[in-house]
Amino acid sequence: MARKIRRKVTKYNLPIVIEPCEEGGYFTRCPVFPGCFVESETTPQALEYIEDAIRLFIESHKELGDSLHRSPTGMTALAVIPLGR
Repeated sequence: MARKIRRKVTKYNLPIVIEPCEEGGYFTRCPVFPGCFVESETTPQALEYIEDAIRLFIESHKELGDSLHRSPTGMTALAVIPLGR
């Protein structure tokens, strides 16, 4: 009989900013986490890359025991990133 594995999935509502680059492509960042940014060729790629970057940012901070700052109130969530894949 197969066992069911339950994993806690945490979702964060985070603001992201996608800006076109002069040379083409996009620069995407999550202003809540300084240094969390990616470059991509398309906007769907930007969303995929920033999701991975945010996930890695959060996971690495948790592993190091660092606390994460909550996003300021009143910010509009532009991405919902499910964690725990």
